[in-house]
Amino acid sequence: MKWVNFFLLSIVLFSCNEQRSDRVSRGGRSPSTSATSPFSKESQVPSNNSDTSGIEIPSEIRHCQWSQDGLSNFSRNHPHLSISESDPTGGHFNLCQSQTNSKNIYIQVKTPINETQTCFLPTYYTGDKSTFIGEPRCLFLNNNQKIFKVDLIVNRNGYTGHPVQGVIIMKDKSYFYPPPYNQNVLSPDAYIYCHQMLALSDPSYCQVFSQQAHFVNIKF
Repeated sequence: MKWVNFFLLSIVLFSCNEQRSDRVSRGGRSPSTSATSPFSKESQVPSNNSDTSGIEIPSEIRHCQWSQDGLSNFSRNHPHLSISESDPTGGHFNLCQSQTNSKNIYIQVKTPINETQTCFLPTYYTGDKSTFIGEPRCLFLNNNQKIFKVDLIVNRNGYTGHPVQGVIIMKDKSYFYPPPYNQNVLSPDAYIYCHQMLALSDPSYCQVFSQQAHFVNIKF
């Protein structure tokens, strides 16, 4: 069984030591069409993330808090979005779900993240437990004086009718995850794989993923 798990992990978690900008496998396919993927091929949509130049606030998110100078008036913080994850005071950001389209979220960061893309996965809650309901949407949050828009996609098989109730945020960055992963894995891939194994009644991967804490979990 351990050998089978390792084989499945090697299929899903390809190129784990390399940072990917378009999240395309060496076989030329998106992770959403891999052999063990929970996504349907027909639900793939090309990335269409955009940003709002300057500090102009779109009407659909004026109910949320935003910074006008990129330095002050941030409502949240998390070390995963800071320069160093060992800094508990860093990683200030604002995040908002659109009032007109629940699949659209907007984010503004105090400290630009230039070294890697940041990925967003929509989530659905059952009680206090969440699960992802769509593939990662990734972009560079490289300007603290822009409000970035992220168009979330709800396309996980069996969850396409579920509402977006939250979002999990993580850098598209490789970290070492101890057993049962026992290898360097890009965080979005580690998260998706843990839920695939959870569906097979193996919670050990999600337990390790949560313990490593290389993510931000937000419930709207």
